Amino acid sequence: MTGKSFTVLLTSTGSRRARKFSLSAWQLWGVGLLLACAFGGAVMAASYVFGLYSDTREIQEQNALLLEENAAMSGNYDNMRKELDSIQQVLNDVEQVLGLPMTEGPAVGGGGLPLGGGSMEDGPASTDDIENAEIDTVPEPSKTGLSAPPEEIDGQIVWMFEWADQLRGGLHGLEKMTRSKLDVLKATPSVVPLDMNQGGRYMISSVFGRRVSPITDLYEHHAGIDLATAGGTPVIAAAHGVIRKMHVAPRGSRKGLGNYVVIRHSGSYSTVYGHLNGNKPFADGLKVGSKVKRNQVIGYVGNTGRSTGDHLHYEILRNGVRIDPFPYLINHSDNRRSRR
Repeated sequence: MTGKSFTVLLTSTGSRRARKFSLSAWQLWGVGLLLACAFGGAVMAASYVFGLYSDTREIQEQNALLLEENAAMSGNYDNMRKELDSIQQVLNDVEQVLGLPMTEGPAVGGGGLPLGGGSMEDGPASTDDIENAEIDTVPEPSKTGLSAPPEEIDGQIVWMFEWADQLRGGLHGLEKMTRSKLDVLKATPSVVPLDMNQGGRYMISSVFGRRVSPITDLYEHHAGIDLATAGGTPVIAAAHGVIRKMHVAPRGSRKGLGNYVVIRHSGSYSTVYGHLNGNKPFADGLKVGSKVKRNQVIGYVGNTGRSTGDHLHYEILRNGVRIDPFPYLINHSDNRRSRR
């Protein structure tokens, strides 16, 4: 290309004059290369801008997704706190019903459940080991929620799991104590030991303590209460227990309690059921060592032993000492005692 040149004419519309340029081959190649570089640079710049735009869109989409996930996590966090608060309230209500120490924790509503009741004279066996039991307390939570920095949010989540674990432990302890307390209550005499489901009636014909004997007309100590009712009325166990004695008196004997049953209840209680029926004193299948449940038929009312008529002589012993059974007749329909 050495020595070659190219002429370029430039004219404008409406003008008769033309401009002429002479370019050597090397100059023409230089101009072409410059234009090619400019075009390539423009293409690269456009590609870079497009890439930035794509990255920005992707970041915006990811940010929107994170915002949605954060909102969902915030809702889950609030729901979890509400659930834990609800479990805490139920735990406290049950503790109040059972008379157990109140577990302190966050968001515990005041008041609890309304309760009724009253103390029983010479009441059930002591349950201090249950009443004084302790349940783990729950620490006060932070109120920052999910608006806090990520590391604090992580701490909140860890705290909630710890709270849930403590509540779970408290509920397991409560279940154990409740079962223990129910076992104590099941083994505590608490009902009139007569099955009156057939519409029969009874009356307390003689109370516990000092009285005039219907046999001798002299003052004596009466070790139980007498429940006068029709002969053959089913006698029921006053609480869960085990049959410890079944005594059959000689036929025609007018001494002592006649035919009677003794039940040993777990804990410190025993009960005695005397003057049972002469023809059929005990329930079928009953024997010493048999386990019985409250309201289970164990015998039938009669007039055996030192008795003036059909009735059940009922005694309660606590730690081997006879006590007044009347406060333990919680289903007795008439709280007036006999004057005898």
